[in-house]
Amino acid sequence: MRSNKGRFDYVRRWRINMPPDVAQFHEREEPMQRFRELTEKDVVFSVEAEPEHIPIEGNAMASGDDAADQECYDWIHAELDRGNEWAWCSVKVTAAFGNFEGTAYLGACSYKSEADFREPGGYFDDLKTEALDDLNQQWRDALDKAAAILGVPS
Repeated sequence: MRSNKGRFDYVRRWRINMPPDVAQFHEREEPMQRFRELTEKDVVFSVEAEPEHIPIEGNAMASGDDAADQECYDWIHAELDRGNEWAWCSVKVTAAFGNFEGTAYLGACSYKSEADFREPGGYFDDLKTEALDDLNQQWRDALDKAAAILGVPS
């Protein structure tokens, strides 16, 4: 079994020789917060349109009006033929912080463009929230694992 004695001796020596203005932060009576949730300001979001593998017909629109449904399907097929990957796709939103990433997906999407998808008040806002929640959970889990390895409270 490996000993941490040397590591703890170093920490003790460091704390003894700390300047008073630094030492005050290590001698607080109230517990320090160990985890701060990441916010939208802390992360970088990215958006990807991935190919959708479920059929367009019967999934893009089911209004009950066969002519309207067919018009929708024809538009999607024409847009895909023009190279518009947003016409029928699965959208992946990623929230990144350092080496950590949280993701959220939405399938069976049909948009005119990425800008159309990013319009405020739509699914983009929801997926950003989901990706950020996923990222915070991964961040929290990593900090808990590190705390367990170091033997400190998380």
